[in-house]
Amino acid sequence: MSEKWKSGFSLGLVVLMGLMIFGGCATSETSEAPESPAAVEAGYHYEGDLVFTGEGVSFAIAYDDIYQREAVTREVKNISSSGEESVNQVKGIVLGDLLQEQGLSQGDYSSMRFTAADGYAIDVPYEILVEKEIILAYEFDGEALGEKKMPLRVAIDDVRSMYYVSNLASIEFFSETVEDAVVEANDRKIVFIETASQGIPSEVYTYYENEDQAIMMKDLLAAYVDAEFTKVEFVASDGFEKTESADVANQAYLKITGEEAPLFTGIDLPKGMNIKSVTVMDAANVSFVSAEQAKQLLGEFTTNDSVGVCLDQVVELTDLEGEYFVLASNDGYVVEVSKSALKDAVVYVNNDRTNTVKFDVKYPKNTKVKNLLSITIGDGANAIVVEAEEAESGTDAQVAEAVVQSAEWEIEFDGLADGSFTLSSSKAERKLERVALHTERTKNDEKKPEDWEGYRLLDVLDFLHVESFNELTITAADGYEVVLTADQVDEETLLAIVRNGEALSKPDNLVQMVQNTEFSTTWIKGVAKITVK
Repeated sequence: MSEKWKSGFSLGLVVLMGLMIFGGCATSETSEAPESPAAVEAGYHYEGDLVFTGEGVSFAIAYDDIYQREAVTREVKNISSSGEESVNQVKGIVLGDLLQEQGLSQGDYSSMRFTAADGYAIDVPYEILVEKEIILAYEFDGEALGEKKMPLRVAIDDVRSMYYVSNLASIEFFSETVEDAVVEANDRKIVFIETASQGIPSEVYTYYENEDQAIMMKDLLAAYVDAEFTKVEFVASDGFEKTESADVANQAYLKITGEEAPLFTGIDLPKGMNIKSVTVMDAANVSFVSAEQAKQLLGEFTTNDSVGVCLDQVVELTDLEGEYFVLASNDGYVVEVSKSALKDAVVYVNNDRTNTVKFDVKYPKNTKVKNLLSITIGDGANAIVVEAEEAESGTDAQVAEAVVQSAEWEIEFDGLADGSFTLSSSKAERKLERVALHTERTKNDEKKPEDWEGYRLLDVLDFLHVESFNELTITAADGYEVVLTADQVDEETLLAIVRNGEALSKPDNLVQMVQNTEFSTTWIKGVAKITVK
């Protein structure tokens, strides 16, 4: 038994003996002595003070003085990190009563930090402060706290067990500052942890018996957060939420490989302060997101043969709001899309632990962004819009910029080194670049200017690994054929699917082979087959 406790129990024994000696002298006329506090009756004693600090707050209360106050008994439920629930009966002092004596209230603060003597600390958010009664307990289930948990242990009904701080040494109060409000109003951005961490020096970090890679939090935050901040807020893939001070965060590590990564940890950080499977970290105007853990939290999403997390859900998770969004890679490549396009995009993690975003097949191939680093709000000036969005918006400007979608078509290629291949409209949209071609052919002594969009025939052959050829036989669905020699096929030979801004829609002419020639003798409608020789 510690010296702190020995003196307490000795005093209790002396008091008890005195009561026994003088108890027989009492008469029925003697007034009943006031009831002693439960902690005093139990002989509780602990040297030192519980310290209260913060904005406009600086005082301390001796633990023995706290024991002198009237106690309450409450039944509380706590939830472990694994989701298991425990119910305890606790006895202690209501924190709100202590604060009221000082003219303070829990609801006056945005958060409170409970810190143990061993350094463990946790911030209790405003939502808990205004809704919950906080007990500073010295008994659990009728038993005194163990020596390592004394003098007080926090107890709050129906919250995570991480808030049950033992060996309580101090309580710090925080209020939202004007600076915080200004930062909140500024433009915000999302930074993807997987790609971002590739640009931060890493080191071997031993976590239990495993050697993983970790980066310093201060390096990550300094690289991407250019505003002042006092705290970092975390959300894990199991829904767990926690807030750490900027000071604590800047001294910690982020383990980026191995089990439960990203994992917030530190060599000198108590294990109880680790945050496993970090999904979101908010610091000032930046939301750091792990696409891998976001998939665990939000569920899998599949598009364009890729599995990951839906981009729309990621943006919603971070509360980033706008009508247009700019997606940027770590090499400077950017794509701007509308808000409605986000639901058609998937973000996933590559083998090299970078991120990629890919859109549905109805979007142009260039909307795919490898090494996705960030998402910011755009102004729509360079937004890629597809036909479905035109119908929703109905604006002339968007119609003019729209990527026109043609009906489904297929072209069979024969004579290839490895057999035949069927090129479909969806494959072409995913794999090939769509280009424009202006022609001015002469018909009946009259020039007919036309603007086409489609795929270069040479690009298609390159995609099919055709390194050389002598001639191409191009066959229409009705059997009509045109033979082109190799020197007749140039950069302006197009498999066109759009004419003058409108998709070719006649069933017998969904793809037309056109060339920039004065006469259309080599042109062919309704291309169905191309034979390579």
